[in-house]
Amino acid sequence: MKKSLGYKILRHMMGYFRDIISRTSCLIKDISQTFKEHYLERKLNISTNELYFVKDKFGLYKIDQSYCPAPYYLLEKIINCLKLKPEDIFIDFGCGKGRVVFFVAQKKLRKVIGIELNKEFIDIANKNLATFKFDRTPIQFVHEDAAKFRIKDENIFFMFNPFGCKTIQCVINNIKNSLIDNPRQIRIVYLHPWCRSLLDDQDWLILEKSMFDGQCLIWYNKH
Repeated sequence: MKKSLGYKILRHMMGYFRDIISRTSCLIKDISQTFKEHYLERKLNISTNELYFVKDKFGLYKIDQSYCPAPYYLLEKIINCLKLKPEDIFIDFGCGKGRVVFFVAQKKLRKVIGIELNKEFIDIANKNLATFKFDRTPIQFVHEDAAKFRIKDENIFFMFNPFGCKTIQCVINNIKNSLIDNPRQIRIVYLHPWCRSLLDDQDWLILEKSMFDGQCLIWYNKH
């Protein structure tokens, strides 16, 4: 009986210490990510951290909008995976204050474009552009509904769950139509893909990669 009781106590204590170690590990990871966020904001000399909730509805389909920037540690892994080239033109649909645009523009590309309908976000993005420390790549912010933006020769498209499925469907159609006039290899990156079925259903797209347990998907087009 004593042995059995001691064994139970020992198992309980081991579980308790495992829980402490797990919680400590998570805390250290959170602190590390917070430091990285702060470091990269300082390095780029921009301000994109603050969350923002918008009361008005925006866009062709009158969707609700809020601002929550993609974490830098995820962006770093995504951009490394893409292996961007100097001839690439990168678009961030629903760019908010410009975090993804500025992070990508550290590399040498032909151009990086941010599309944003919220005028307040565009104004902040342009203020960040004035203080941005790198000039390797031309940057442009466009105040326009993503559903109406005319796609020409851009080839890398990024979305961090920026709007509803109706707008995403328009964006997909616009990309597809642009390939008729200008055949080229394109890739679509979708972080937090709530409307992924719209892309899965496209017979001209092939899923290239799934990252972070399916929380980031990358497609490319058939030739």
